[in-house]
Amino acid sequence: MSTYILPQEPDRERERQRLALNQSYLDPHTIRCLDAIGVAPGWRCLDAGAGGGSISRVLADRVGATGSVLALDLDTTLLGEHPNLTVRRHDLRADPLPESAFDLVHTRLLLTHLAEREEVLSRLVGAVRPGGTLVVGDFTYATVRRNRPDTRFERVTEAYAAVSRRAGGDPAIGPALPGMLERHGITGVRAEASRGYHPGGSLMAELIGMTFDRIREQILALGIGETDLAHAHRVLRDPSAGFYGHELWTAWGTRPAGPGPDPG
Repeated sequence: MSTYILPQEPDRERERQRLALNQSYLDPHTIRCLDAIGVAPGWRCLDAGAGGGSISRVLADRVGATGSVLALDLDTTLLGEHPNLTVRRHDLRADPLPESAFDLVHTRLLLTHLAEREEVLSRLVGAVRPGGTLVVGDFTYATVRRNRPDTRFERVTEAYAAVSRRAGGDPAIGPALPGMLERHGITGVRAEASRGYHPGGSLMAELIGMTFDRIREQILALGIGETDLAHAHRVLRDPSAGFYGHELWTAWGTRPAGPGPDPG
């Protein structure tokens, strides 16, 4: 079974801060995609791997009192309470989901961390009612680089990707999402990708730096030197040092009536 490389323990407050930064950066992109889908009052929604719960709350506001949102995560501590929102602890790698139960199923930054991503995606598809919508978002970490050659910075970013792969994840999953949905029987697939260029000291720089801190020991264990890691942090704090950030992909489509193709 895959191991999540960014658990809330042992530093729960630091992880809360990291998730808040993630949400600040990612939510506008995700909300644009939800706008394109047209989430409506009365919908039944599932937010799988809800994290800090920002998209769960957006969905709860949109479906209103006649709708419902179920937010699932291994650690529900940060999800809180909200009208029309039910929070439940759930291991998406092993626990079953209700079949054909939701008008919309959303997940973000989940599959990239999982060795069992195909199995989990299959369960997410099964939870969508025929005619309903599946929305999947994930980063591509390989796009993080300077605007000029910088071997030391690249060594650290490549080490982050290596840590993810060793834990069973796929740090370059983003562009693969549309094809994954189609293989699992989702039709009418659309996708949007968002990638920015950022100065040091920006929101994205802070997010990447905090992630490096959270997996510091794993990075050093790969043979990355303390000086390289310190250099990467200096770049991320320097307003004159621009860099390209993560590329976020969001793909969505419809579960048709009847059985879909076998993804195997």
